[in-house]
Amino acid sequence: MRLTGVSIHLSGRSSSLKFLLLGGSKFNDVKTIVLIYAALTFTVISQGQQVISDSLKIENEFRSFHFHKPKVDTRGFSLIFILHGSGNSGKQFIQTIKDFQSIADQDQLITVFPDAYKKYWNECRKSSPAEANQFNLDENLFFSEMIKYFTFKYSIDPKKVFIIGTSGGGHMAYKMALTMPEKFRAIAALIANLPSPDNLDCSESKIPVNMMMVNGTEDTINPYQGGTLS
Repeated sequence: MRLTGVSIHLSGRSSSLKFLLLGGSKFNDVKTIVLIYAALTFTVISQGQQVISDSLKIENEFRSFHFHKPKVDTRGFSLIFILHGSGNSGKQFIQTIKDFQSIADQDQLITVFPDAYKKYWNECRKSSPAEANQFNLDENLFFSEMIKYFTFKYSIDPKKVFIIGTSGGGHMAYKMALTMPEKFRAIAALIANLPSPDNLDCSESKIPVNMMMVNGTEDTINPYQGGTLS
């Protein structure tokens, strides 16, 4: 996978954070991801927003997802998948940013929080012990069907679909970038590195995609320079 782009370096007292923006002529799409990330990070929790939970049957398994009920007409809206980390769930994740819906309605976004299978994704790390990986669950079908669901029910624009993934969700975002990039306008992976070639069990489509990577230079669990996860 060839990576080209620019790096943004933010430093603090005890650590620093680097944003790597990857892509060609569509950096505005990646900027959208940056703005959404900032909004998700700094949103204040509030009450009174209705969360809708639904599921789709994928390979004899019901795969669930959660989203805030839109308060406005959503025709032509963008669709944003927010992917939780390993051991978490979309339902838990959505509870931490309850005030985001007002921003989403204003900026014409529907944000969706899918659940991984038993809290773990089938991403591209061959060494992953997760059942989703061992059973080789079809995550591509899951995301394709969710896109169809929101296109049919909420008339979102299928040309404006984004993914943001954190930690294990970041690894899942990489899988989407590698295997079905044609479905996404831009993708962001936070606190996650690409698997090494000998640990990669996904087939690359080799289609360019706009990408943002966010990692900490002093992260001891997910080393900035690469290496084994601790």
